Amino acid sequence: MSEFMKRGPTSSVDVGYVCASVPEPQRRERTPEEKAADAETIAGNFDNQVKVVREYVTAMETSAAELDLAGWTSANNSATTALKELERWTNAVRAAASDATDAQVHKRLVGAEQVLKDVTRLGAKAPA
Repeated sequence: MSEFMKRGPTSSVDVGYVCASVPEPQRRERTPEEKAADAETIAGNFDNQVKVVREYVTAMETSAAELDLAGWTSANNSATTALKELERWTNAVRAAASDATDAQVHKRLVGAEQVLKDVTRLGAKAPA
């Protein structure tokens, strides 16, 4: 009988290497209450992003009135970035509209596309 057979395996090297496996995570269905809370959060985030875009457009107008080219350029770049983020949020808003249970939240989510158009026009009307 070999030495190994007498003493048995003493380390993982003696018995070989086996990859550990992790079970797939179980996806659970979110409750209507969770979906409604998420929809409210998304509506709030969208509203905040609208405020950010408007603040940058105001900064563009102020900089233009003061003939501050550097300030206007900075505000314009920030407004453009904020508007792109707002457009990205519009996709989440569209998806969350059906989950809203509160009438006010639902109204805000459904009207988001029009708000996006209005804010885009506001940015386009800003002084160049």
